[in-house]
Amino acid sequence: MFGNKVHHVLHKVHKRWLVVGITALALGLTTTLTTAKAADTVSINYVSGYSVAVWQRANGVQATSKKLPTGTRWASYGAVQQGDNGFYLNVGGDQWIDSNYADLAGENSSQELRGVVTIQYVPGYGIAVWNSASGDRQIVRRAVLRHGTQWQVYRRAVVNGRTWYNLGGNQWIDGGFAKLTAQQYRGSKTYQSGGPTVIKPTEPTKPAPSTPIVQKVSYRVVTRDQYGTIVSTRIYEGNIGDTITIGAAGIDGYTLNDGSTKTIRLSADSGQNDIDFMYTRNTPSNPNQGSYVPPAVTQQYVNYRILAVDDQGQPIQGYIPTTGSSLPRAAINAPTIPGYTVSGARTINVGVNGGDVKFIYTKDAVKDVSYTIKAVDEQGAEIPGTDSGSQSGQPGATISAPSVTGYTVTGASTAPIPATGGAIIFKYTKNTPTTPATVTYQIKAVDEQEQPITAYTAQDTSGKPGDSITAPTIPGYTIQGSSTAQIPATGGPITFKYTKNEPAPVSYTIKIVDEQGNPITGYPDQTGQGAPGTPIPVPPVTGYTIKTPTTATVPAAGGVVTFTYTQDAPAVTTVKYTIAYVDEDKQPITTTNPASGEGKVGDPISALPIPGYTAPTETQTLKSDTTAVTFVYKKDAVTPATVNYTIAYVDKDGNTITTNKPTSGSGQVGDSISAPDIDGYTATAETAKQTLAAETTKITYIYTKNPAATVKYTIEYLDQANNQAITTSELTSGEGKVGDPVNAPNIAGYTATAETAKQTLAANTTKITYIYTKNPAATVKYTIEYLDQVNKQAITTSEPASGEGKAGDPVSAPNIDGYTVTAATAQQTLAADTVKITYIYGSRIFGVGKYFHSKSTRPFLITKKGI
Repeated sequence: MFGNKVHHVLHKVHKRWLVVGITALALGLTTTLTTAKAADTVSINYVSGYSVAVWQRANGVQATSKKLPTGTRWASYGAVQQGDNGFYLNVGGDQWIDSNYADLAGENSSQELRGVVTIQYVPGYGIAVWNSASGDRQIVRRAVLRHGTQWQVYRRAVVNGRTWYNLGGNQWIDGGFAKLTAQQYRGSKTYQSGGPTVIKPTEPTKPAPSTPIVQKVSYRVVTRDQYGTIVSTRIYEGNIGDTITIGAAGIDGYTLNDGSTKTIRLSADSGQNDIDFMYTRNTPSNPNQGSYVPPAVTQQYVNYRILAVDDQGQPIQGYIPTTGSSLPRAAINAPTIPGYTVSGARTINVGVNGGDVKFIYTKDAVKDVSYTIKAVDEQGAEIPGTDSGSQSGQPGATISAPSVTGYTVTGASTAPIPATGGAIIFKYTKNTPTTPATVTYQIKAVDEQEQPITAYTAQDTSGKPGDSITAPTIPGYTIQGSSTAQIPATGGPITFKYTKNEPAPVSYTIKIVDEQGNPITGYPDQTGQGAPGTPIPVPPVTGYTIKTPTTATVPAAGGVVTFTYTQDAPAVTTVKYTIAYVDEDKQPITTTNPASGEGKVGDPISALPIPGYTAPTETQTLKSDTTAVTFVYKKDAVTPATVNYTIAYVDKDGNTITTNKPTSGSGQVGDSISAPDIDGYTATAETAKQTLAAETTKITYIYTKNPAATVKYTIEYLDQANNQAITTSELTSGEGKVGDPVNAPNIAGYTATAETAKQTLAANTTKITYIYTKNPAATVKYTIEYLDQVNKQAITTSEPASGEGKAGDPVSAPNIDGYTVTAATAQQTLAADTVKITYIYGSRIFGVGKYFHSKSTRPFLITKKGI
């Protein structure tokens, strides 16, 4: 707050800026401005979503911790010019911003700008292209730049505070509908008018009150009776933020219940600006006089117009203002506009004299999707050097096919961004080759920070536009992104980006030597690995002082690092010590060699020979602290004798076990041999492992018989002919001991195969399968009788009275005149025990039996001859 007025700022809500006023950049300052100049308003104009630095001095050298986001507006108190680099605008105290990234209200300027803008309009619609940014501009192309598309720009102009972007030549678009999303270069501004107010660099810059943007609002004074009924209403206008004090009016026939004055602070929402005074209606002194009735107030209708503007105060394209008439102070609701959200008051009261009712909207953000543009030839192969990388844009926005040197678009030249993003593919036909002009180009190599790589020198080279260029190989660097590019039509720089490789570790060896270059006893060579340049600590050596080098690092190519030491002066000259002689297993060796000795510090001592051993060749040097010397000997190798032997396998009773295991063997004295596994037996621990001796002639392994294990198994019976299960009542599971025999049971009509009839249970048996062959069918002889269904008497017929066939054969009842065989006996099958076949017949027409006529209660008999 400055004084008694609130100075509003911009607030960012879901990537949209809500413009509600202007503020000075205070942000924790303790200094104050004393300049009497009224503050200018500046808007930050950098890349969307980014911020500009605030500097401590008007020179852009030392930045503060504060940053001002693109699109925000601030108060400015003059500027200091810095040569050709433009101006630095003061935004309060020792805080300055570069004028090339901030626009003054009412400014007219231009500056070079290389960047990309994204059209921000209504999905499915586009904006016009103008021939100029000045006031007399004309449309050259209408609605051709569709919402969400991206365009390269080359210049930026501010006309009366409004931004315009140049697309090349006499092609300009309104910056109110385009968002700067990328920038490669920005030049200094040239001001035509409305430029910064220059102040002296030495002039103190203490904050002064900023001039707020004032907006009018209506408020209402209402009088009500004790029942809440409005007695009268008065409407006034004031400035948002003003403090209003109103005195209660005297009304004939009413007594004031409230205080005589009321105070409110005017809100931007006029619906909150009511001042109510409560009265009580007086009782009339003369009953015949009647109650007091306040005079009627006649209000005339006023005309109004509803306007819709964006947060920059510009009319919203596509919205047509509506007009109407109403009583003063009538509430008007903000109209719904697709793609926009009301950012100010949603309800505004009509003024006392009508006029414009203006609602402020913020354009809705639509989530961008990622997409890539691919250029393919007639075979569908991607054209080299055309990879555009991942981009983002609004779903449905129109994307134009990029220009590819040497190719012509053959399919659609535009395509919408898919709803979920992804690849947008354009087809091209390769142009008929022509002899292109030669242009000059330079290959530039930069690192991840866009800095030139010193190991590579750019040179001018000639080539044909469209030719593919391969990125140069630079030791210690790896290409980042595409390794090829096409020569531009006009030549110029071709930049490849590289990532610096991490140095590979190398192997190195540390040697510790004395001044004569001899290795120091007790300090063998040490090996290691590390990145070149990594420090190597100097190893400490007892009795010695490092001479050179005092510091060391891992060599670039690895190798040997030698540390040279100077022996310290001995404090003791005579040393007494014990001597130990041990083998490689550190076991003492029995010898007559001396067990102790005496000598001078620095004397060498060597190992004495011991029969059957090889003495170490290294000498040891006596030190002042030597008390014991140990020599490690290597036992001489002895060639062992070969032993031939027989092998016996017996049980605990000495009985030979029948097995196919080897019965003889050979080996060297000292060899270890183990008892082999024999099914059903376990070798005893005493004989399972044995060692060959020089006198060994026979090896005997003693085994104990394993107890038989219980085995549970299932049983299946299969027909050999079709491998199908045989239906039988025989057992389907069993249990027994390992080694038990199991035999196939008899199944009527079948014979078990010899291979499966007898089996033996094993430890791993889980199922026994018996396979059977079906026995040949037996010949069956049988008699045939033909019976009447009604009386079960034999039917006289010439059909056969006997027959013969095989078990399983089907037999069918013959036809007998006047009869029909019953379904139950018409088809039958011979069994091995069949001796008689009986066919039962009924009358073909009426059947046979007693029946009642429908008109008589007396039964009548139907026979095969009739009634």
